[in-house]
Amino acid sequence: MVLNILANPEFQVRDFQAVGLKADNTNFRTEEEYLKSEKITKNPLFSDEQGNFDKGKFHEFYLGAG
Repeated sequence: MVLNILANPEFQVRDFQAVGLKADNTNFRTEEEYLKSEKITKNPLFSDEQGNFDKGKFHEFYLGAG
């Protein structure tokens, strides 16, 4: 689910439902699982001023997505 939100930041819940995403066909993984993905750790949205991954930024995003 987090990757869908990142790919479609303007989407609301109803938008995801309209394209067929729902609880039985979408997974919400643990924060630790997402931290293993380069789609997360290399995403500029979660970078600090020096371009390094900022786990705190991802944590805040993750909490908001859940």
